[in-house]
Amino acid sequence: MATDYKFEGWVADDPSSVDGKMVWREYEPKVWEETDVDIKITHSGICGSDIHTLRAGWGATRFPAVVGHEIVGVAVRVGSQAEGGIKVGDIVGVGAQSDSCLSRDGPCDACEVGEENYCTKRVNTYNSLHRNGSQTQGGYALYHRCPSYFVIKIPKGIAPEQAAPMLCGGVTVFSPLKRYNVGPGKRVGVIGVGGLGHCAVLFAKALGADKVVAISRKSDKKQDATQLGATDFIATAEDEDWATKNARTLDVIISTVASPKMPLAQYLGLLSRGGTFVQVGAPEEPVPLSAFALIRTRVHLTGSVIGSPGEIREMFDLVAAKGVKVWVETRPMKEANQAVLDMVDVSALLGSNLAVANPLHPRIYTKPPPAKLPRAETSENNNVNPSELIPGAYIVEFADDNDTPETFFNSLKADGLDVESRMDLSNRLFKGVSFQVKNAGEVHHDSALLRRKIESSPRIRSLWPVRTIQLAKPEDHGAPANGAITKANARRQEAAFGNSTKDTFSPHVMTQVDKLREQGITGKGVRIAIIDSGVDYTHPALGGCFGPGCLVEAGWDFTGDDFLPNVRPLQPDADPMDNCAGHGTHVAGIIAAQLEGNEYGFTGAAPGAKLAAYRAWGCASTSTNEVLLAAFSRAFEEGADIISCSDGDPSGWAEDAWGVLAARIVDAGVPVVISEGNDGGSGMFYASTPATGRGVAGSGAVTNSKFPTILNEGTFSVDSNSTSGAKSDFAYLPGVPELVGDLSLQLWSPGENNACSELPDDTPDLSNKIVLLLFPDSRATGCYPIDQGNKIVAKGGHYILFYTNDNTTMRDEQYVYSEGIRGVASIPPYQSDQWLSLLEQGRGVTISIPSANNTRTRLEELENNSSGSYMGSFSSWGPTWELEASPQFAAPGANILSTFPVALGGYRVMTGTSMSCPLNAAIYALLAEAHGTKDPNRLRSIVSSTSKPLAWYDGTAAHTDLIAPVPQQGAGLIQAFDAARSNVELSVDSISFNDTDYFTGNETFTIENHGSADVVFEVTHRKAVTMYTFVETTDRLRAASFPNPIIEEWAELQFSSEKITVPAGGSAELTVTCIPPSNVNATRLPVYSGYIALTSTTDAPSLSLPYLGVVGSMHGISVITPAQAYLANYYSQAPANTTYTIKRPDPANPPLTDRGDQSATPNVIISPTVGTASIEVEVLRISGGKEETLGSLAGWPLPYAPRTETRAFFNGLLADNTVLEPAVYAMKVRALRIFGDRTNEGDWDVVKTVPFVLKYETSGNGTKTST
Repeated sequence: MATDYKFEGWVADDPSSVDGKMVWREYEPKVWEETDVDIKITHSGICGSDIHTLRAGWGATRFPAVVGHEIVGVAVRVGSQAEGGIKVGDIVGVGAQSDSCLSRDGPCDACEVGEENYCTKRVNTYNSLHRNGSQTQGGYALYHRCPSYFVIKIPKGIAPEQAAPMLCGGVTVFSPLKRYNVGPGKRVGVIGVGGLGHCAVLFAKALGADKVVAISRKSDKKQDATQLGATDFIATAEDEDWATKNARTLDVIISTVASPKMPLAQYLGLLSRGGTFVQVGAPEEPVPLSAFALIRTRVHLTGSVIGSPGEIREMFDLVAAKGVKVWVETRPMKEANQAVLDMVDVSALLGSNLAVANPLHPRIYTKPPPAKLPRAETSENNNVNPSELIPGAYIVEFADDNDTPETFFNSLKADGLDVESRMDLSNRLFKGVSFQVKNAGEVHHDSALLRRKIESSPRIRSLWPVRTIQLAKPEDHGAPANGAITKANARRQEAAFGNSTKDTFSPHVMTQVDKLREQGITGKGVRIAIIDSGVDYTHPALGGCFGPGCLVEAGWDFTGDDFLPNVRPLQPDADPMDNCAGHGTHVAGIIAAQLEGNEYGFTGAAPGAKLAAYRAWGCASTSTNEVLLAAFSRAFEEGADIISCSDGDPSGWAEDAWGVLAARIVDAGVPVVISEGNDGGSGMFYASTPATGRGVAGSGAVTNSKFPTILNEGTFSVDSNSTSGAKSDFAYLPGVPELVGDLSLQLWSPGENNACSELPDDTPDLSNKIVLLLFPDSRATGCYPIDQGNKIVAKGGHYILFYTNDNTTMRDEQYVYSEGIRGVASIPPYQSDQWLSLLEQGRGVTISIPSANNTRTRLEELENNSSGSYMGSFSSWGPTWELEASPQFAAPGANILSTFPVALGGYRVMTGTSMSCPLNAAIYALLAEAHGTKDPNRLRSIVSSTSKPLAWYDGTAAHTDLIAPVPQQGAGLIQAFDAARSNVELSVDSISFNDTDYFTGNETFTIENHGSADVVFEVTHRKAVTMYTFVETTDRLRAASFPNPIIEEWAELQFSSEKITVPAGGSAELTVTCIPPSNVNATRLPVYSGYIALTSTTDAPSLSLPYLGVVGSMHGISVITPAQAYLANYYSQAPANTTYTIKRPDPANPPLTDRGDQSATPNVIISPTVGTASIEVEVLRISGGKEETLGSLAGWPLPYAPRTETRAFFNGLLADNTVLEPAVYAMKVRALRIFGDRTNEGDWDVVKTVPFVLKYETSGNGTKTST
């Protein structure tokens, strides 16, 4: 029987998916059987097993794979032969196991006694095969299908986000606690207080153990452990006598750690006679064991794996009875990729339980204190490079403009290289092609040697590797609810936003676009090329058509829907339609949305401009630099006046092929605007390419002063109005369960009680009422929405309206899983204020909710009084590694309403520099019309000099007495009207005083006056915040994360004149002398910045010029040290002479060198302190005390690398396809310092790994041992 729902989820196609590259798409579910249950997933926990499986780190993974085995949701289909009394509508869960033999193949010693988790035919919830042959798929999805025997009913009172992590992590520790009779009279130790360990402490306490001892290396988790219920704490690294002091004091120890270096003998000494040590963590190497530690006290050493269905039910009974609540962070399912990355980053932190939720639930931090998970002190979340090289694929620029791909390929073939063309990239500015080397093994495809071989050709000017580009996706705040648009509201918005003389759309007001609209300036006569995911030109607000005469008048699709580099090929055609990604359609609306056909009554900033849409990535939002080069080339050749591209790669370099072409297009007279990136949390020096290209305008993002959200609409009446028919509208956000159904209910509030404690006896019958509640601060109060729901149900209530005191929570869909609650919604703070005031006056309020068929929606623009009009904390920071300012300026990019594909809802509110970039491009079009020029240098200078520097916002609070640093905001927030009326231009748009080594000291720039009247400026200095780039640790410098440490030191500026007159039609020069701050730590690389303020004393606009500089030496910073490049066992240093026994490689199917098993395969981890123009990795053979260099790994060197972690895997195969025989090897890593000379060996940092032993096996997944 077919279903009316699809099995869609986050699908991993290969091990790189762990790097944030899972793709949302439909997948094949288990073939239905009548013993099955279908579950609509509400939550899926993220487990460490998910990470290992995505990496293929625990053996082979069955790709494509959907992971997640802590699944909770609603049963939506139940087979006729299903067990367990499950019925449609039940809240149910599935853990790490979805089936076993259940003695169906004959008696099973495990299944017969209820230990199905030890069945030899156990079927895992993912990465396994069902008995009918279907592949198992997990819970990062909309739906899950599972045999009913392993589907567990979730008891009343347990919230789904609480239940999810217990289904694997919780039962993994509960099972041995119960098996070994933990309860009154027992003394329990828990080694490791992370995700598993904190559950063990909670359960041991709930089971009534007399003593619960948390054991960790250091005491930094003591407070948390005590809060969980631990009675004692042992810090093994801080007390040399810990083992002696605590000998024979425990009866049971649960070890959750996975370190092979654990002091096992000492741990066993903590056990009393006959005590039990249970290992549930999985060490990656053998753990040394002393037999005497077992013999002396007759202790037992054992292990345990997950738990049976019966044990899960027993665990939930305990949880419900004792009110056990794990510490968990909830993320929207749409953020699964980022949640996986964050799970890797915070796995060492306490309470690293994460749950991804469907639908788009709010982030709720129930773990105290809340600051640990969102951000660590240092930027260790940058361990994934969003681009990766495609082996053997290159982009070449010809030295002779008359050369052709055919002649070039013939010359390579004459040199013994068999190549095939990938893409022709030639245009008027760039003559070149991308190609693939086919006969790698035959021509000694050592990457470094191959590059040198190709580069030695006189036909070549430049060579770059082809690499993938993953779109830095903006935050999507969800589709509007289904329903008709309120017509009165649409008319109201037309009056507010859309007519030709008045534009009050907040992004336009913030940037003065509204003032240009009043003058009729709309970007007429300008074509803006959008290089993006395509455009849904059928959208009524985007013209409804494609081709000459339409708004979207030109374009090309380079990729097709299904393109995925190295997986699915390009499928180019002439139709740039976007009906799956939506990104390009949102961008198009920001630029040029039309009023006609626009349901929400706003327009783009330049509705008079024309658009050309070039689709450079498909539904997977992944592309390559060659595709983007081709798109830029075509846009330029087809007459683009401005190019806008909301994509980039966080390298911080300008020399990449993409950046080079973008710079040449600018030099040719076409402005290029690029999004700066959404990696603001990564700190400074993380600008994207090609935003860093010479002359390219990199766009930072400011948070919208308003908080737009699309809400459902109901009505309410007050007192006698309810009978007279006079009703007022109100807006609400449906929650879960959804508030719907033609309801008319009296509003009631419990006051200060807030239903967090039992409601008083005089509480009225709530069966015909809707209860107004403040959404609880669970961290501070311990009160959860489910608690409030239970209190309401106890008094007969079924409906809840939540409110908060913060407008920016109005997209947070609240949910209450209390049986009896039938509908939940949220209302804006202003509405709750009005209703609470009416209730306090004794007035009656009646709330009416329409039926599903009559639901209407409306746009609410709420004030953002916290972060509005400040730089978005997500916006990436510069400067470039060559100390050029980036971004150039900023525009609203957070909380931006625009168009979206019709099939996906038509409109979206989104956040990212992807949204600020097109607004900047649209403003360029307005200025091109106003000034009568499209010259990119003039436009960039005008925009930069008239932009408004913003105050510093640290992610939590605004500091109006401080100016945000230039590396964050560039020149500041664009002011389009000031730019349009300014007749004064500066010869530069920013000044760099460089670092201490290359300090310039004095800079002179020219001020040109194109107007008819003299202009007088007073010259002053506006200091911005000075910040450190790094934090110092014991072994290395580490990049500081947002907000970087602030230093209360600034540069001092001196001017050749403090008042300057620029004559009409003339110019004047101003010289600036900089004195850098002195009382700073140069090792930590402080970046100082500020603005040279030119305050007009006439009618001309005032101007400012940003500057920056560095105290310290960029060249003096080591790119890598032995602590940053080493033979790795996951993230630990592997011991010297570790023996790796791996499969013998097959030259016909060479293994990858950029991924693999991080434990069983020799690999070197590389964590650069700063970016580098080149990283090389070579293999060394060690014999007789001598080293022999055998060549570099395939895929290396890595050019123009950012400061992101990467790995090189050695699989026994040289790049020339030679299989190395068993022997002792090492790897050597070389990294070129900033401003380094490639020909000078002294400019390279060189690190050699410890030696390791390579052996081969006949079969298996690989092992390793240490000697």
